Amino acid sequence: MNKQELHNRIHLFLASCVAFCLPLNKLTPVFMALLTLNWLLDGRFPTKLKRLLENRIVFLSIAFYTLLILGMFYTENVAAGLFDLQVKASLVLMPIIFASKPIRSGEQRWVFIAFVTGIVLSSLCMLINAINTYYTLSLNHFFYLEFSTFIHPSYLSLYVNFALAWMIYMVLKKQVLQKLFYKLLFIVLVGFLILINVLLSSKMGLVTMGLLFISLSIYYSVATRKYYLGVLAIASVFILFYLIVQLAPEVAGRVNRAVTAVEYEDGKAKTASESTAVRLLVWTASRRIIKEHLIIGVGTGDVKDALMKEYDKLGMSSASEHHLNAHNQFYQTFICLGLIGFCCFLACLAFPFLKAWKGHDILYLSFLVLMAFNFMAESMLETQAGVLFYAFFNALLLFASSKEDKPIIA
Repeated sequence: MNKQELHNRIHLFLASCVAFCLPLNKLTPVFMALLTLNWLLDGRFPTKLKRLLENRIVFLSIAFYTLLILGMFYTENVAAGLFDLQVKASLVLMPIIFASKPIRSGEQRWVFIAFVTGIVLSSLCMLINAINTYYTLSLNHFFYLEFSTFIHPSYLSLYVNFALAWMIYMVLKKQVLQKLFYKLLFIVLVGFLILINVLLSSKMGLVTMGLLFISLSIYYSVATRKYYLGVLAIASVFILFYLIVQLAPEVAGRVNRAVTAVEYEDGKAKTASESTAVRLLVWTASRRIIKEHLIIGVGTGDVKDALMKEYDKLGMSSASEHHLNAHNQFYQTFICLGLIGFCCFLACLAFPFLKAWKGHDILYLSFLVLMAFNFMAESMLETQAGVLFYAFFNALLLFASSKEDKPIIA
């Protein structure tokens, strides 16, 4: 084994370690640092530079991070800005690494197997913890925040949905289910992950899971012209969600409270603690700040301070008390960097989407759509759980050397 082959194997191993650790919320930055170190020790920088120049889409990420750096020049809260740059460093680091040293799509299955394994392990730990709490303390910790002990349920639900997307994608590509054992394993894992999504009780997670199943069902029925299977699959999705609402009253309660929140009177909503009610008012505050700082925003470190001032002006005691961010990544970016940064951020999503669309890359399209939906409900790039997941898998899939793979639809 020569030096280059050794570094390539280490590269794949460390990428798999990153994927495995993401759902556990442990050691992910450590393995990303080791991934970066291996990239540096691998050398061959002229070759890597050539690959970067060939993958010019990587410069969108570099441009966005550069705008964050420029935002430091007119920010008042320098400490918060430096912390934000640290959290978002992987947004530029991962694209550079995977654009210059991509992992072949045929080898990416090991990364995804590690990712699914991490999700299953973390889910089993949470289930054991909930069962133990129920029998020892007689407390119900089987839903939402009490259940998700590693990371916030919104983020873990996103992870679960992406794992489901990959598993279904592998079925569509006919790379699994050749043997009875794998068929049974697939059924068990899909059922288990759906159960975990129900227990996580993330409203956006459940909505995007339904949309994911429906979209892939339509895609499969059109691609294979087996329209009856598509209709059957979509009907099964609606039946599944009906059963979830009927058998999981906690989920039904969260949905009902979300609907009620939309009808809140303004005075009641300002002091409400229900997440949807608060989120609607936070978006109102965000739009007011955007109008005042339209072109360049408030600066990299001043987003939270600007929101706190606006919450106080509007009398939003609950949002102010919990120091909430914009709960929408598009608003969060607009407040931070203004119209210029917002357009750059949209470009970071739009150009990869167009590339995936032209290449019939269903898995990457699923990833981008999942991220876009979650960006609308959460400021996903303001925490490590969100930014590391997005930076890692976006770069991994965007720059995959998939020359040997044929699209599902030719």
